[in-house]
Amino acid sequence: MISFTRHHYKELDSTNIQAAKMIEQGLAREPILVTTDVQTQGRGHAQSSWESEGGMNITLSFVVRPHFMEPQQQFLLTQIISLSVVELVKQLIPEADVSIKWPNDIYIGVEKLGGILIQNTIKGHSIDYSIIGLGLNINQKQFHSDAPNPTSLCFHTNEKISIKKLLDLLQKQFAHHYESSRSPAMQQQMHEEYIKHLFRYQEQAKYQVGDTTFVATISNVDTMGQLHLMIQDGTIRKFGFKEVSFLI
Repeated sequence: MISFTRHHYKELDSTNIQAAKMIEQGLAREPILVTTDVQTQGRGHAQSSWESEGGMNITLSFVVRPHFMEPQQQFLLTQIISLSVVELVKQLIPEADVSIKWPNDIYIGVEKLGGILIQNTIKGHSIDYSIIGLGLNINQKQFHSDAPNPTSLCFHTNEKISIKKLLDLLQKQFAHHYESSRSPAMQQQMHEEYIKHLFRYQEQAKYQVGDTTFVATISNVDTMGQLHLMIQDGTIRKFGFKEVSFLI
């Protein structure tokens, strides 16, 4: 089973930025985990910011070298970390309505619990390095950004949660899925689990592309990570990251 050398910092601009620096310095030839108590410049997808109160949440980056993955398989990494977080939440709160809002946000009900940012370096016909950043709200109770729907695990447990315990569990979940992803059969199984846990899967909902709003149903996400939406006339439209917005 893969194991991580943990590098913890009291404060960082971003765990992904620090992970990239460590790769450049040759300090990430083996799997590492970068964590911090305070992250001052946390980012989400497409440069969006991520608010996190110091010492209250999980802010981390896994660094792996998935040489067994070809570049066109890189969406596997999104599935690995997303399912790891879903299972972590389920262990803590079995009754939680936890889901993955395509492509890589974690929701409980209609509220955002966490976000994922993955940065890959391609070398030849494989992925050389992958930095898998995660922000997960654990004990934070007040949010000051303009994010419309944040939540934390503590709201659902009504008690303070041990971040150390969750980190230990998350590492085990991630390591299990990462090693399993070497098997084509397990890749297919993980893909099916990812689809099954999608936010609004097979539900009619409103979406927006540019200035156009339409009703559609999620029918699939392909292995390249494209979202498949079935619109009301029965046709399927495919969208890449940030090409379509969910209207909640």
